[in-house]
Amino acid sequence: MRRLTYDEEQAEALTRGRKTFAEAVDDTLKSNPCLSGAAVFDRIKDALGCDTDAELAWVLGTSPQSLWNRKKRNAVPYREAVYVSLVANISLDYLLLGKE
Repeated sequence: MRRLTYDEEQAEALTRGRKTFAEAVDDTLKSNPCLSGAAVFDRIKDALGCDTDAELAWVLGTSPQSLWNRKKRNAVPYREAVYVSLVANISLDYLLLGKE
């Protein structure tokens, strides 16, 4: 019997109705901490050369409290990642997915 890849397992589970798409996405995000909003913010912070979250908040034009709230809610900063990717010439795959 051929071993299914993770993507094939997810697709198979979805087609059998065992999981909704949202449940599959949630499972993927929970099992990969490098995909969390906080991890993405940390990679953006490194890419911009910021030492602290307060400095990153200033560079992004937001308050440190707002940045902390977004990290706590695990909100992925897509707009910021795209902008930093374009301006700093850094791979979007690295910023969002952690892929070197």
